[in-house]
Amino acid sequence: MDRLRIGAQAFFGFEVVDTLVRGGADVVLDRDDEDRATHTAFNVYPEMLRQVCRDYATLPPLRTMSIEEVIFFYDGLRPELKRATKPK
Repeated sequence: MDRLRIGAQAFFGFEVVDTLVRGGADVVLDRDDEDRATHTAFNVYPEMLRQVCRDYATLPPLRTMSIEEVIFFYDGLRPELKRATKPK
């Protein structure tokens, strides 16, 4: 079980290239006060999934969705998210 935990930490702890939409633009999360990466799979993909679940009425079963599918659906929301979160 410890190896599984270490493997998950290694995967989810790495920085990812996929951006989030905040403040009307694509963003990469800033590093924390101790200069550790925060733009990681652990932070980025759950936020994407929550937004996708909120905005789409029907989706494949969440337990079977791949990260690629989450990104696909999130990318469909990008223009709307940029308009909705753009500072006024």
